[in-house]
Amino acid sequence: MVDVPTSVDVDEISGVIAFYRSAADVVDAAATDLAGHDLGNWAVGEEYHELGERYREMGRLISERLGAQARAADRLAEALHEAMTALVATDTEIGATEIADPIARRGRR
Repeated sequence: MVDVPTSVDVDEISGVIAFYRSAADVVDAAATDLAGHDLGNWAVGEEYHELGERYREMGRLISERLGAQARAADRLAEALHEAMTALVATDTEIGATEIADPIARRGRR
C-alpha cells in the first residue's frame, strides 16, 4: 500500500453535514405535515369520489417518499460525521506517534 497525503477540510465537511441534517429536518417536517392532511377532502359527492381517493393516495405516497428521503439524508449526515471523526482521530494519533518517535520523524532508512 502506498502512503498518499490526504487533505480534508473539516470545516467544509462540517458544513455539508449540517446541510444534510437541516435538509433531513425540513423534508421530514414536510412529510409529517403532508401526512396530516386529507388531500382528497374537497372531493364531495359520488362523482368526485374516485378522484378524491387518487389525491389521498398521492398524498400518502408523497409523504412516504419524503420520509424515506429525510431518513436517507440523516443517515448520510451521520456517515459523513463518523468518517470525518475517524479521519481526524487517526490524523491526531499519527501526529502524536510521529512526535514521540524521532525515527518516524526523520523517516525510516
